[in-house]
Amino acid sequence: MKNLKIGILVFGALGLVGMFMSEIGLLFKYDKVNTILMLAAFAVPAIMGAMGLAKPPFQVWQAGVALAGFVLAVIKIRLWQTLPHIGDAPTGMKLVLIATLGGVIVSILALVKPEAKA
Repeated sequence: MKNLKIGILVFGALGLVGMFMSEIGLLFKYDKVNTILMLAAFAVPAIMGAMGLAKPPFQVWQAGVALAGFVLAVIKIRLWQTLPHIGDAPTGMKLVLIATLGGVIVSILALVKPEAKA
């Protein structure tokens, strides 16, 4: 599944964009640790996707690391509580929610169906 690494890269980047649209300066000012963790939760999968594109094939460990990043985001934003209220969320938070859910799904698919060796 060659396109899964692209999906991981896109969802990681989308999460970062959503974080920057969510007034990251205020978030960083009041809660540095959680802001850094959320940035890492999206930056790590984006890096894994970029590594997979730069040097194929996309490895199983890369999918696992990407999944760990997205699962960290699920836990930090409490996706199970936040998702039902997505309509009320600002645009940046909507992007974060979509990136988190999509990233988990794509990472699980990449983990279950590894890319064939070149």
